[in-house]
Amino acid sequence: ALQHLNRVSKRPGNDPEFVRYQETLITGELNRLREEIEKLPKEHPNLQDSTNEQLRQELMATEADRGCAEIDVKRVSAEIRAKWDTL
Repeated sequence: ALQHLNRVSKRPGNDPEFVRYQETLITGELNRLREEIEKLPKEHPNLQDSTNEQLRQELMATEADRGCAEIDVKRVSAEIRAKWDTL
């Protein structure tokens, strides 16, 4: 919203005071949301556990993908070596 406001504020005919007012409203709401987000783990500790579990699963999936890629590289390398040896 701030980026959009910044872009449209440069249009001719916009009231700079109104643009500043809107910017203040948006910034205030963003700050309020940040504060609310910071309170969530304290008010709901189970959210932190869920977040940690989600991160753990993402890391495991990434590691599994990397492992599959390594296996594919080794398989392709072996196939290339076998074909090279027949030349």
